[in-house]
Amino acid sequence: EASRHLRSGPGYADCLAQVPPPDAARIAVRQAAFDALVAPAAPSPPRFLPPASLRAGISLAAGARTEGVGLCLWQDGESWGRWSDGAEASLDLALEAPVTGHMLRLDLRARPDGAFGLRVAVNGVALGERRIAGDGWHEWGLADAAIAGRTHLHIALATDTAFEAARFTPEDDRILGFALAGLAVG
Repeated sequence: EASRHLRSGPGYADCLAQVPPPDAARIAVRQAAFDALVAPAAPSPPRFLPPASLRAGISLAAGARTEGVGLCLWQDGESWGRWSDGAEASLDLALEAPVTGHMLRLDLRARPDGAFGLRVAVNGVALGERRIAGDGWHEWGLADAAIAGRTHLHIALATDTAFEAARFTPEDDRILGFALAGLAVG
């Protein structure tokens, strides 16, 4: 009650009228401070994945080493892997040498709301859609057009539906699409 009275009581308007608006210099200082807070960190030099680690598999779990893997639109890692932040997400892999395998393997987790379709594309080449009903490894054949001579793989993943995690865990306010524990190419 006292706080409300201070904000709207007698003399409040007169008090505010005495506070000068910020000048252009002060606004610039505040804007620079805000920009510094929200600016992305400078990217670190790229690390490259050796072919052996790509064949053996890469974990996306919390604490797993993911040098050479760029993550876009993913939630923070959990003990088993990570959820996409919505219905779409992508991975960028910087490779020491061109890919020699012809199979992309994704270790996917079931969703609490049931089976879902997952579309995959590599370097802009659509690999198709799979129906994911349970935990485990799922494979997509890699077309030569997607990998020939490439030392970079952009893997785009998408599902038609995302869901509110709060439907299953009331305190969780995330919107989730699909869960990925790891990947391999070989």
